[in-house]
Amino acid sequence: MIVGLILGIALLALGGLAFFLYTKMKPVEEVIEEKRSQEQIKTLNMDKFEGFLNENELLVVKEVKDNPGISQAQIVQKTGISKSTLSRIVAKMERKGLLKKKSVGMSHQLYIDKESSFLKYAKK
Repeated sequence: MIVGLILGIALLALGGLAFFLYTKMKPVEEVIEEKRSQEQIKTLNMDKFEGFLNENELLVVKEVKDNPGISQAQIVQKTGISKSTLSRIVAKMERKGLLKKKSVGMSHQLYIDKESSFLKYAKK
């Protein structure tokens, strides 16, 4: 009787774990689409952004383009832009629909927004 109870609990736990993993995994098609989008973003012609973005904004876009998922702290280190200036730039670019910010713990990862109208304009 006790063995049956322990076996039942173990099976229930395994079932719960399997369900959790199944619901958290991305479909293969979605992973392939994300990879394809990131590859397209890497081919952006940065010269086309010069009329729309100032020097610091161009630096930020270049870093995010070259390093998808880069943190704001890493951009500060690489570019020398202050934290407060970078925060304003990121907020402005989010409003324009150029960047997406993903919160990971206490930091933020930055990505080019694959739905951005800038992408259609800036592709080679």
